[in-house]
Amino acid sequence: METTTYNEPDLSINSDNALSSKYAWTFGLALGLITALYLVILNLATDSPSTGMRFAKHLLIVPVVWMAISSYSSRLPEGKAFKSELGLLLKLGLWAAGVIAILNILFFGLVGTSFEQFMQEGDTLAGVLINSGFLIFETMVFVMIIGFVILQAYKGKGSPED
Repeated sequence: METTTYNEPDLSINSDNALSSKYAWTFGLALGLITALYLVILNLATDSPSTGMRFAKHLLIVPVVWMAISSYSSRLPEGKAFKSELGLLLKLGLWAAGVIAILNILFFGLVGTSFEQFMQEGDTLAGVLINSGFLIFETMVFVMIIGFVILQAYKGKGSPED
């Protein structure tokens, strides 16, 4: 009679949390500033930006996340990039979303309106907070989705648990 052995998956991350936080802070801050600058220019240049122009800000995520993943994965052991970088993406998205939300509120303080989101005008404090919430959620979702797609290139040929 054959005995079956169960091979426990290797779920260890083997990454330096401080290194992950450094990369997330650096690239998240850059993404937040670039996106906020784009939204400032867009909102000052037009009275009513089109939906396509507002959603074009997500194209800025691609190169920043790609550079973050590429830089960070070069410091990780082979086969450990995928799981470790999921944490990096979460932190990066939080930094970027926080910066965009804070700059949205500051923009409102300076010009009396915020970055328009989903036809929600940000001409009151409640509108600004709603728009900031939309921006936070939207940024986190798109960073994770775009980052997950980019991570497929770094996944390697490891075990199914990698």
